[in-house]
Amino acid sequence: MTVKEWLVHTFKEVPYGLLVREHAVCEDGFAISIQASTAHYCVPRKTLTNGQYTYVELGYPNQKEELLERYREGIIYPYVPIDIVEKVVSNHGGIRGQQMASMDKSILIINTPKNCEECRCSAMVHGKLYCPARDTVVRKGERDCSCPLVAVPERMDPEKARGAYDATRIEAWNKCIDKILGGSNE
Repeated sequence: MTVKEWLVHTFKEVPYGLLVREHAVCEDGFAISIQASTAHYCVPRKTLTNGQYTYVELGYPNQKEELLERYREGIIYPYVPIDIVEKVVSNHGGIRGQQMASMDKSILIINTPKNCEECRCSAMVHGKLYCPARDTVVRKGERDCSCPLVAVPERMDPEKARGAYDATRIEAWNKCIDKILGGSNE
């Protein structure tokens, strides 16, 4: 898949045109954020349905890419010509069509915020509080039920085990929770 095809394929209607796309993953495993909308360093600086951008914003590549280094500003690459991005993607075998199913999954452990303003994931964009996890603008001062953050489950009490199978299951559960939290209660 080309970059322009990717931009069309990943388009969706969002409030205020603040579209944030998932990382594009190429056939050889190279991955990079390719962004273009009213909130990104792109030309035109609009949220287009047809992917007809001349410059796009890149960020967070999983490996160094020499063709992009001259555009690098910290962790992002603003206003990169689409022809350069197409060449980079082509050099890596093109963008996978169904890359999300093959990507590894991760867990991020953070202190659960009381509201969206305190969340380390949210950001102010054009004066609005934006949640990239939900890809939407959120109201200040509240954390509603659609928040994707999930509390880490509690350890189970081994004393409540009913038989060997149950005891083994509880022990495995507690080891998993300890591993997630980076410690042990033993």
